[in-house]
Amino acid sequence: MKNKNTKILIESAICVAIAVAIAFIPVTHLPMGPNLPYVPLAVLGIRRGFGVAVVAFPVMGLLEWMFGMAWIVTPVQFVMEYIVALMSLALLALFAKKIRTLITDNDYKLNVQASLFITLSLTVGVIAAYFWHWLAGFMYFSSDAWDGWGPWAFTTVYNGAEGLATLVGAVIIILGIAKINPKILISR
Repeated sequence: MKNKNTKILIESAICVAIAVAIAFIPVTHLPMGPNLPYVPLAVLGIRRGFGVAVVAFPVMGLLEWMFGMAWIVTPVQFVMEYIVALMSLALLALFAKKIRTLITDNDYKLNVQASLFITLSLTVGVIAAYFWHWLAGFMYFSSDAWDGWGPWAFTTVYNGAEGLATLVGAVIIILGIAKINPKILISR
């Protein structure tokens, strides 16, 4: 049991470290661009499930704050966007067991059903996370709205576009990885 917990802790640390490293790449901070650090977090969530994901994912937000990468207006906004949003992203792991079963039952090959569950899983997680970004956008960034745009329209378009880009990017990358090596989504 102790050995398994150590493996999970190390695996979580590696995935969060990769996510933080990706966050340092300037192209991942384009306005309305994909939030690519979500990819290694999603792999961890699918591999290890909701319990590990809901604890490990917010560590990414804390590290973004520690490294000065977080855009913080108030403590409540920080908690919403860097803790709660990442905890909500962990909802993608609700289908993790089903995804792993579909892959292992298919002789460790990605099939259409597993691909659909991966897509559904990522959709649930990204929508849950971006709900908090959307709400924070309305509450704290409405003054940044484009000329002629109200705060609801601005935050919906801005965070909706970023959320959609994140979802599409994550689906393409994770399905690509799973097609090449589906075992990466399976914990041992």
